[in-house]
Amino acid sequence: MESAYKELLLKILSILEYRDKEEYAKNFEEMNKLEAMTKCIERLPKYMQDEIIAKKDSPEEIKRYVSQDAYIKELAAVSSGALTAFIQDIAPILSSEEKEKVTQLFVVS
Repeated sequence: MESAYKELLLKILSILEYRDKEEYAKNFEEMNKLEAMTKCIERLPKYMQDEIIAKKDSPEEIKRYVSQDAYIKELAAVSSGALTAFIQDIAPILSSEEKEKVTQLFVVS
């Protein structure tokens, strides 16, 4: 997850007074990375997917088929979507004060 998304998530978790913010953000980031790579691989032709699966313990094999640029773009899209979904999921349980604080995170000064 790009650092901007991670920082935003950490700020939201702070507003919620979540105890283990770093661990949550780390897991959130790992899930986003996995989803982004999965989406990149799913776009490849079947024979390429099969080659990657056959050599799944070789990160170099994945790099042969998935460009760094494509992965970074997909990771940004996945991270943005995941953060949006997270906010939508927590919105109903936020107090008015918490909602205001979260909203302020998105206000451009």
